[in-house]
Amino acid sequence: MLDKNTALSLRAIMHRIDTVRHDLSEMGMSIQKTSLDDKEKLKMLRSLRHAQSELYDINHEKELK
Repeated sequence: MLDKNTALSLRAIMHRIDTVRHDLSEMGMSIQKTSLDDKEKLKMLRSLRHAQSELYDINHEKELK
C-alpha cells in the first residue's frame, strides 16, 4: 500500500504523462497538415505513435518493451 504522498506523486506523474500524450496527438495532426512529402510524414507519425504507445504502457503499468 502506498502512503499518501507517494500516491499523490504518482497521480501527478500519470496526469503529466496523459498531457504529453495529448500534446503528441496534436503534433501528429499538425504534421498531417504540413507540406512535407508523404514518406517523411509517415516516418514522423510512426515515431509519434510509438512514443504515445510507450507512454500509455508506462501510465497503465504494462510491461515495458
